[in-house]
Amino acid sequence: MPTRGISFPFTYKTTGSGVISVSSAKPNFVKIVQSIEIILLTEQGTRFFMPQFGSRLHLLLFEMNEELTEDLAKIIVREAIETWEDRVELLRVDIANDDEYTDQGIFVVRPNLLIIEDRSVGSFDYAIKTG
Repeated sequence: MPTRGISFPFTYKTTGSGVISVSSAKPNFVKIVQSIEIILLTEQGTRFFMPQFGSRLHLLLFEMNEELTEDLAKIIVREAIETWEDRVELLRVDIANDDEYTDQGIFVVRPNLLIIEDRSVGSFDYAIKTG
């Protein structure tokens, strides 16, 4: 059954960073992906009482779209998910090479997750805009 109502955070289509596809329609997986998106979009140091919360993806904003930047993004995503999202076990982080996005200066990170609660596996694509 589809989930109804308003999701938080509010979402809209963008050509910048953000979740672009989810492999599982399970409501708990979608909520976890939304939580991870909040973690990845929050710059470390911006939450007053939790300065370590978030990720360092913003540091890649003006970097060239090359293999080193992709490797750094994988490390940053792994670090953020493993630190802040206790409902999943991160299996691996892949880079999805898609010419449609590469031509726009965007690369796609694909975290593969094991949901601890029901032992299901899922992934989502997260677009990162670079210089």
